[in-house]
Amino acid sequence: MKLNILKRLAALTAGIATAFAMTSCFEQENNTKLSKDGSGTITETTVIGAQMAGMMKGQMGEGENDLTNEAKYKEKVARMGEGVEYVGLTTEDTADGGMKIVASYKFEDISKLKGVMSDDENADSMSFEFEKGDTNKLTIKLPKEPAAEKGEKEETPEMTDEMKAAQKQQMQMMAGMVQGMKITMALEVDGEIVKTDADHVDGNKITIMSVDVGKVFANEEALEMLDSPEAMDDVDTLRELSKKIDGLKIEADDTITVEFK
Repeated sequence: MKLNILKRLAALTAGIATAFAMTSCFEQENNTKLSKDGSGTITETTVIGAQMAGMMKGQMGEGENDLTNEAKYKEKVARMGEGVEYVGLTTEDTADGGMKIVASYKFEDISKLKGVMSDDENADSMSFEFEKGDTNKLTIKLPKEPAAEKGEKEETPEMTDEMKAAQKQQMQMMAGMVQGMKITMALEVDGEIVKTDADHVDGNKITIMSVDVGKVFANEEALEMLDSPEAMDDVDTLRELSKKIDGLKIEADDTITVEFK
């Protein structure tokens, strides 16, 4: 298993930073609520700061942008799996002059749901297996790097000093773009969790990923640890790093099981 966490974080953040030219706070949470019959809802909540909200409101006079364009959310349904329906979009001003945007969806069967982790249409998605019973069982399968073909040796080029310097400069540039950016993906079950191997559990809620991107990308030591071969190849190492690095919660394994009733 190849867990390139930096690659995953970069894919999640680069598109947002480029699309919206990050100039202020940006928080996004994807929360799935699962009922005991396997159906449920998904809410995508985005909160932006006052500066960005002001820019967006100015643009709305000329036509909606991606965050408030309802058509964009409706189009996303096609990537979310069979039986998913778009419910609606709401926007409201926040007390500090920012804006809160909430898109809602519902689904009939989580086993047919594709957990979209990026706006990139070519990105892999999560998949789910659901077994209904006196105690319900959900298995979450996270996307992972494809394994090398049998007999094929994966080669990782050695980083030269020039390559390391270029990578450091790139990360510093990214850190400046993503200050104030936070991304969270979570799942809640309707009932009591009686057994799970998830790393981050609070009551009936499992946090699959929560990243204060600005903090992580500004921490040079954290980036070096996450980019190490051990963090990419060893689940236990990645799990320990997730505990040590401020602003980072991420599932280390690529399969999570949850039993609830």
